[in-house]
Amino acid sequence: MDIIYYYPDDVKRNINEDNSITYILSNNTGEGFVKQYNVFSGIEIFYHSMHLEKCDYDKIPIKDTIEINFCTEGRIESELNDRKYIYIGKGDLSIFELFHEAINSTFPLNHYHGISILINIPKANISLNNIAKSMDLPNINLYKIRNNLKNDNSQIRFIIRNAKEINHIFEELNSAPKELLEYYFKLKVLEIILFLSKIDGKSIFDTPKYYYKNQVNTIKNIKEFLTENISKNYTIKELSSIFNISESSLKECFKDVYGTTIYSFTRSYRMDLAAKLLSTTNDTILDIALKSGYKSPGKFSSNFKTEFNLLPSDYRKIKKQNNQK
Repeated sequence: MDIIYYYPDDVKRNINEDNSITYILSNNTGEGFVKQYNVFSGIEIFYHSMHLEKCDYDKIPIKDTIEINFCTEGRIESELNDRKYIYIGKGDLSIFELFHEAINSTFPLNHYHGISILINIPKANISLNNIAKSMDLPNINLYKIRNNLKNDNSQIRFIIRNAKEINHIFEELNSAPKELLEYYFKLKVLEIILFLSKIDGKSIFDTPKYYYKNQVNTIKNIKEFLTENISKNYTIKELSSIFNISESSLKECFKDVYGTTIYSFTRSYRMDLAAKLLSTTNDTILDIALKSGYKSPGKFSSNFKTEFNLLPSDYRKIKKQNNQK
C-alpha cells in the first residue's frame, strides 16, 4: 500500500484481507479504532471509531497534504500549531493543511465517529490526471485547488458547519456495500475533489472560533467540577464567580467545547448517572433522585421518563430482568 499517513511503529495494527489497515489505540481513557484505506496513489480514507478522551499520538506532519475531516457523531477538538483550539461536531466539515495546522486531537464527549480523507498533492495530482487522461476528461490541478482554499493569511483553516452541501457524500461512504467499497471510494473522492474545486477560501462559509489553552482548561475544569458535584445546583453566575470567567464567555466557550449548553449537559449527565444507579444499586428512588441533583422525586421521575420513555421504577425492573437472563 502506498501509505502517506501512518501512526508510530508502537501502535498495534492489523492488516486486513482487503489490504486495509486497522489501528488500535488504547490508553487509560478508553479505546479507539482507525481503519485506513488506500484509494488512489496519494489519497487515503480513514474511518474513526473513538471511545476515549484523548489520543496519545500526535499527527505526523506531512508536507503538501490536505486533511478533510467529517464528523458523523460525537465531537473532536483539534489543537493547531499556534496553540489555538477549534471544535467540530456532528455534520461539520473541516479542512486543514496537515503540515502546518492540526497537531493533535482529543474527544471532549469521550467518543467520536468520523471520516478523514488525506490528499497528498504531488502524488494525487499525478494519479488523478492519469485517470482523467484515460477518460478523456480535463486536467485536475490540485495545486490550484489548494491555493484557492487558502485564506488571507495563506492558511487552510476551513470549517463548514452542518455541511449539507457535501454530507451526502460521507453518508454514502458510511453505508456503501462492502463488495462495492473500492468503487465507492473512487467515485466519492472524485466528487469531493469537484466540490473543493468550487471553494474559495477567502469566501468564508463559517468564521472559525478559536480558543486558547487557558480558556479550554477553564471550561474543562468547570465540567469536572459540575460532574463531581452533580447533586448540587450552580447558576451561571456562581460558576462565573468561582472560575473567574465572564458569564458570556462561559456560556459560549462551554457550548463550543461540548456542543451543548451547561444546563443540557448537566441534565443529560444526571439522567445517565440515575440510569446507572438504578441498574447497579438497590438505592431507593428518592436517594437516587437526590444523588442526581433533584430535590423533588416527582420532577426526577418526570424528567427520567422524558429521557428514557420509562418511569425509574419500570426502568430498574426491566434492567434486573435482563440481567437475570
